[in-house]
This record gives sequence, C-alpha cells and structure tokens, in this order.
Amino acid sequence: MGLSLTGCSNSDSDDPPEKSSDSPTNGIQLKDACEGIFDKGSIREAEDPHAPELVRTGSTEKMADVAEELSSETDTTGMKYDPCILVDDQEKNLISIQASWTSPSRTEGNAVKYDFDDPSRATDATLAVPCHLKNTDKGADRSLLFTLRDGFNVDMRSRAKLITAAAKKVTSAMKCDSEPAFPNDPGRMAPEENKGTDLDGDGKIDRIIR
Repeated sequence: MGLSLTGCSNSDSDDPPEKSSDSPTNGIQLKDACEGIFDKGSIREAEDPHAPELVRTGSTEKMADVAEELSSETDTTGMKYDPCILVDDQEKNLISIQASWTSPSRTEGNAVKYDFDDPSRATDATLAVPCHLKNTDKGADRSLLFTLRDGFNVDMRSRAKLITAAAKKVTSAMKCDSEPAFPNDPGRMAPEENKGTDLDGDGKIDRIIR
C-alpha cells in the first residue's frame, strides 16, 4: 500500500478532522465509496473477477473537510489531504486520491489540466484545478492538484472520471472566485489506449493492456 500523508488542520480547534472508516468484516460497496464518485462504468471495470466484492475505506477525510483545510492553508508547502482511499482486507491499496496546492500554477484561466501516467510522480492521473479564493491572494500563483493512484487498474477514461468527480466535490465546497471549467465528459480528456495485443497472430487479442 502506497504511503499516504494527511494534512494537519490550521483551525483553532484541537479536534482532528473527522476520518472515515468501515468495519474490516463488513466493508462497503463501490457505489457507496468515497461519497459516490464511482459511476456504473467505473464500478464495472473495478469489479473484475479478482477484485473484492466489498472494499474498506482507509484513513480519509470528508470532501468538505478537505475543502476547509485547503481554504485555510497559509503557505504553499503542498500539504496533502486524502479525500478518497480504498483498501482490501489485506490493506492493499485499491485506489487513492490526494489533494494539495501546487506552485507555480499549472493552469490558465478557468480551464483544468489533466495528465496521465506520470512516472516521475508515481501517479496514474493528475488534475490541476484553478481556484483563486475570494477576498484573498490564495490561489493567485498556484493551483489545486489532485493525484490518483489506481490499484484497480481501470482504464484512463475511468481514471479521468474518478479524479474529476472528487475534484468537483472538493472545489464545490471552496469559495473559488470563478468556477473551474470542468469538462462535461471527463472521459474524453483521456488519451486513446492500446486495448490489447495479438501475441500469436491468430487475429484474436491474447493480452489486455490497460
């Protein structure tokens, strides 16, 4: 399971952000995981014959709490927050989405920016989102960065949809000066994939490549 860092609150309260957890025996279904970011297509892909029927939530924060933490940050150190972590019964990472500020900004105007399979960051997808917070200078020279690590091995279209759904939930709870311009169909932002290889030349795909 990949290392996951959770940001510290800047609020005056001594109480830590509320975490999500599930029973190790009961678990939850994907449709109920991470505040409903999995659509039917992503669920079908993730629920292959080798995937667990039920998943567990790792040490995560509610999307609204992540938004509050990001809004209250006073510097650009890139503290990471965890709106979505799913693991199996053996604590193997199935999916993780992190959110942080990144500087300098990776976006222009209100447009969001996607990147896929970035070996230098050990991520399967990243999404930079502009968010200049109202009545502050926060976000002026930085953008929000969402990163996704995928243990389900879903295709890039599903990765784009999942990371976008999480980003929309977080930013909708932030007071961005202008609403980020998310695409209507995030899946179309993903590059085309080689769906498989005919190893023996019989015209049939022998190995699926995601």
